[in-house]
Amino acid sequence: WLYLELPNVHDARNAVYMIEQFRRGYYQKAHITYWQAETLGNLLSILGFEARISFQERYSLYNHLGWLLYAQGYEANGHQNTPMRTPLDPVPEGHPLSRAVNRVLRRLDSEYRVQMITNGITDALQVMAQRREI
Repeated sequence: WLYLELPNVHDARNAVYMIEQFRRGYYQKAHITYWQAETLGNLLSILGFEARISFQERYSLYNHLGWLLYAQGYEANGHQNTPMRTPLDPVPEGHPLSRAVNRVLRRLDSEYRVQMITNGITDALQVMAQRREI
């Protein structure tokens, strides 16, 4: 078995929103390659693997909104205690509206991630591949 998690060149912040500040940090030495699911699947097939490639969105709507509104991740804009993967949950616990509003925003975040996955515009590609028998 082979497991890979690789950057998806079709990450929404790169390929859909085309945020220049994101792109400057996206292409870096840490990742010497960026992949499309189809290209990766073809390569693995040529190398003799049967691969299952799935899309994974690890970042929340918070993060994407931060990039869209401030040209930087939400956490970098004075919200250091809000992890980039945290779902929308901004109303403090104990507030009379916290359960209702936070529930709606969590559903919005969840639906946003579903759309990213459905459209193949996630931040990562996840691969499970097995060598074909000869």
